[in-house]
Amino acid sequence: MRIMVVSPRAEGADLATRLRETGHAVVTYGEAVGLPLVAQKDLYQFARASDLVVVDESFPLVRTRRSYRPHQDALFFDELRRAYDIKALGPTPTIDLLIGDARYLKKWCGKLGIAYDTKADGESWSSGAWFRKDDVIPPGPLLESWKPLFKAVGFRGWFELRGVIGADGPIVQAAVSTWPVEQIPAGQEADFLRRISS
Repeated sequence: MRIMVVSPRAEGADLATRLRETGHAVVTYGEAVGLPLVAQKDLYQFARASDLVVVDESFPLVRTRRSYRPHQDALFFDELRRAYDIKALGPTPTIDLLIGDARYLKKWCGKLGIAYDTKADGESWSSGAWFRKDDVIPPGPLLESWKPLFKAVGFRGWFELRGVIGADGPIVQAAVSTWPVEQIPAGQEADFLRRISS
C-alpha cells in the first residue's frame, strides 16, 4: 500500500515506521523523525497518489477574536475526503473542534444528553473506541450516541472521552483523538487501517 501519515505533533512516527518495516510505501506530513516528509505545496499530489491518508491526531485550532476555527490543514484534508473521494482516516474539523474548544464539546454533550462539567471531582474515567462507518469498536460508555454526528462528518478513527465518575455516573471533561498506536497489532498495521477505512 501507498500510505501518507499526517502527524501534526509526531505522534504517528511509530505507526509510519512500522508500516515501512512491513513493506509499505510511506510518506509523512507534519512532524516525523527520520521519515520522508511531504512539503505542504505537494500535499494534493501525494494524497491523490496514496491508497490511504492517515491523520493520527487533531490539528491545533486557530484562535479567532471570539472563538476558534479549524486549522487550514484540517480543512484541506476534509476537502480531500468530501470533494475528491480520497480515503483519509482520522480527525475532521468537527473532531478538532470537539478536542480543542471546550465550549463546542460542552454544546455537543448537552445535545446528546451527556453530563459535562470541567470542575467536577471524582475518580478519573475514560471511554474510547475506533469509529468506522457504522461501528464503534469496542462499544463503550457514552460513545454510541456520537455515531450519527461522526457518520455525517465522515469521521473514521479514534475518539476518546475523559473525565471523572460522579455520583450519577461519568462526567465528561475533555476529549482526545490521538491514535493509541499500541492497540494496533504489530505486523498487521495495513490490515487494521483497511478495516477502519471500510
